[in-house]
Amino acid sequence: MNTITSILKRKHMLLSLIVLCLFSLVAAPCSIAEASSSTVNSTASKDINKSYRSKAEKSIVTTEEIDESDLNESVNSHPYYTVSTAGGSKTLSPEYQDYTYEMCVKYGIEDYYNVILTQMYCESGYNPNAVSSARCYGLMQVGSVHFSHLSSALGLTNIKDPKQNIEAGVYLMAGLINKYGDAQTALVCYHRGEKAARQGIHSDKYSSHIVQLSSNLVEA
Repeated sequence: MNTITSILKRKHMLLSLIVLCLFSLVAAPCSIAEASSSTVNSTASKDINKSYRSKAEKSIVTTEEIDESDLNESVNSHPYYTVSTAGGSKTLSPEYQDYTYEMCVKYGIEDYYNVILTQMYCESGYNPNAVSSARCYGLMQVGSVHFSHLSSALGLTNIKDPKQNIEAGVYLMAGLINKYGDAQTALVCYHRGEKAARQGIHSDKYSSHIVQLSSNLVEA
């Protein structure tokens, strides 16, 4: 009798093990699928976030690390220009020309240095103390509407300081050039606001005058 009972217990244990194994085999694929789905969703989420960051980074200028010796060599080797018009000629000081070129290199628009230099002349006549009735200040006539953004983005503390003003103007132009891909549209947006581009205005008297004048700068 004891032998029979022992055999029955063993069979019961064996049957329990078989059921447990079968349950594990059925449940495992679901767990793997869930894990796989979780991994895919996580990867997709990362890809989407990366895509949004990439788009945001394209519309906002980011400062790349530049070797200081290369920057100094580049700044020291650039030409100095005089703006010449029918009404006379004017030259920005070498110190501010150096700094303007340095900022153009910093924000990746050194190819537009002539345009920026000419724009500065048209905006302020190279007067660092210029103030317009529209509350625009300095060499680049940076509007007060940008002060808060420039303060948080660049750490600027005094937009009336000539060098901070130059950096602010170059930074804004770099963002517009990178966004729209050409100097004319960037100049229109700098002067009128981006609403102009949305309305299909990609050039006007202001932008055309600056681009034309920038191509006829005279080396000082």
